[in-house]
Amino acid sequence: MYAAVKILEMIIKHDVKLSELVTETESFYHTQTKIACSQALKGKMMRKFLEDARDKRSSSADGVKIWLNGKDWILMIPDQYSDHLNLYIQAVNEETGQAIYDQYKAKIESWAK
Repeated sequence: MYAAVKILEMIIKHDVKLSELVTETESFYHTQTKIACSQALKGKMMRKFLEDARDKRSSSADGVKIWLNGKDWILMIPDQYSDHLNLYIQAVNEETGQAIYDQYKAKIESWAK
């Protein structure tokens, strides 16, 4: 709520239309998906994601988040209640986002063997 009020304050202060602000705001592609993974393999998947993140900017605060460049990233969070991994992907466009998904889906499938 505070952020919304601050944005409105800045719009009024700088005499900018909301439509102008929206057109100047950079858009991006974001998706969430689930990939089947047994409870027994979730620890291995966390370890493999951490190994994959070794030479990249990453965070393990909520699962494993790997920045692939300045704007594209993937976050893997094992579901604690069901047999799947949650993947969250943000990319500059849908084509890049789909490529990231395809790449990591293939990695997960190979790691599960």
